[in-house]
Amino acid sequence: MLLRFGAAVTLVACISLTTSGCMREVTGNEDGYTMTPVEPDDAELAAEARDEIREQERRFEAFAQEWTCRWMPTMNRNWHDDALCTNGSESRRPYLRPRDSYITPDEIMASAQEWAARMNQGPQG
Repeated sequence: MLLRFGAAVTLVACISLTTSGCMREVTGNEDGYTMTPVEPDDAELAAEARDEIREQERRFEAFAQEWTCRWMPTMNRNWHDDALCTNGSESRRPYLRPRDSYITPDEIMASAQEWAARMNQGPQG
């Protein structure tokens, strides 16, 4: 009986709020009009994507440093890749002096420094 009474009170309260104008339409704004969501067009989305890519590139360039190389031999019996080069965000093992059958540490480091200098010059236009 108590459950029925509570349900009746809730129903009457909802009806009175709805008819009194105190309750607004859920999808409405302050004036009670229905709002229609505005979807961005393709040009806006493309412009936002380009801006985001430029911002990411700017952050990456600020983080990246000049290429430097150091002697770090591998255990693969191949002397051509015994230099490890890095720019702070990326590491590479350039394959240096491919025509030489044997390379000393001094020779590979001289070639590695030349490789780093070419990388630091940037793309040639």
